[in-house]
Amino acid sequence: MKEVVCPNDYSKYRQYKLLCSGSIQSSDKWIMDIKRDLNDYNVILLNPRAIYPEGITVDDWNEYYKKCMNWVLDAQDNADFIIFNFLSFNNPDEIDFATMGFNKLKHIVVMYDDNFIYRDYIDMVCEKYYIHNVHSYEDLIKYMNEMFKNDVLYNGIKDIKDEN
Repeated sequence: MKEVVCPNDYSKYRQYKLLCSGSIQSSDKWIMDIKRDLNDYNVILLNPRAIYPEGITVDDWNEYYKKCMNWVLDAQDNADFIIFNFLSFNNPDEIDFATMGFNKLKHIVVMYDDNFIYRDYIDMVCEKYYIHNVHSYEDLIKYMNEMFKNDVLYNGIKDIKDEN
């Protein structure tokens, strides 16, 4: 697995693209766990957690922020699979809720626990768009392994030479 962090270019990679979205502001740990637990697959992990340059001015920050937002929106369009993570995070970005339904043609899985404050909303969106949901990180990894091993879109990608 290779990781590409926002706003870096990933267009040269032909591998299956996995976007991790959701509670990126609260913790990078789950993305590091994804990299560890799905490392055997030759996929590109698209990480929307932007690294902001030190000493950036307000004007430059506004431009950089726009660049990052466009990267995230483009990544949602270009990803083959999207994970929305709302575990232990009761204040998700509205863009994450909105894009769950917009991406109904993608392979999507939503992860949230039983105490998630917006669970009813997520359940409605998942039911309407036939989006798979899981309630623990362990269930997510099990589901992702099944998808990568059995997914028609993924067949053959495992053998594509890793392009650096």
